[in-house]
Amino acid sequence: MSQCVGSLPRYGIKADKDSEVVALMRKAGAIPLLVSNTPELCLSWETTNLVTGRTLNPYNLLRTSGGSSGGEVTKRMLMSNGY
Repeated sequence: MSQCVGSLPRYGIKADKDSEVVALMRKAGAIPLLVSNTPELCLSWETTNLVTGRTLNPYNLLRTSGGSSGGEVTKRMLMSNGY
């Protein structure tokens, strides 16, 4: 999975093995689907970075998805509406 954390110098860096948490989740039967968007190095209140840009609210593209874990929020919003 990506370890870019929204930072251009880290773009393309991927983990060569699972973290302990991901390994335990896989062992329990979970299937990791994605790495959500984060602010660069997780140092901002809003989900925006130079790698993927801003994470926007899927219902109103004039608004952000809200908060530093915006990619996660957007994914949950879409999943709860059948996407």
